[in-house]
Amino acid sequence: PGTRTMGEVLQACAEAAGRRPRLVWAEAAALAAADVSPWIDMPLWLLLFIGGFIGLLVGWFGSWLAQGKWRKAARDSRSEVAQLQQELADVRRNDPREQPRDVTVFPGGLM
Repeated sequence: PGTRTMGEVLQACAEAAGRRPRLVWAEAAALAAADVSPWIDMPLWLLLFIGGFIGLLVGWFGSWLAQGKWRKAARDSRSEVAQLQQELADVRRNDPREQPRDVTVFPGGLM
């Protein structure tokens, strides 16, 4: 716990990666003369959080694209069901056996 210098962070990254990078440091005066300013003053955990969030969005979008064929199949099935229901309603409407009849029901089930 505590604060680390940029050199310590870069050294830890190099050790974790198993590499031996050549780090080059520039003097602050030379950077100021070249009009170079720090990128941003942001905690590392915020960068990790933003990276994770972007990863979630990319993963969601990839899944959405990959499932396109199943969404199309579902749309086609719903359309077919609606068409068949309409055809069934038309058949029932035109079938004389399906027409309402006057029926009198007597006690005991006799007609």
